[in-house]
Amino acid sequence: MTALLPKKDGATRISDFRPISLIHSVAKLITKVLSMRLAAVIDRIISPAQSAFQRKKCIHDSYLYVQNTVRALHRSRTP
Repeated sequence: MTALLPKKDGATRISDFRPISLIHSVAKLITKVLSMRLAAVIDRIISPAQSAFQRKKCIHDSYLYVQNTVRALHRSRTP
């Protein structure tokens, strides 16, 4: 399904309209609802050690954790 939205007031020619596809809008709506419901419980589903896919954590946190651990082991000369 395609809808035509007017670009300006008093649109009369076909070039005055913007076509908008509504084919996947139901799937997008369902996906949005599911993602919002999942956001409430995702902290209980994903391990605390994982930093991706969590709003409060940055994916770079894991990299910095590993980098600091390697530096500490290097300083203590632990293999």
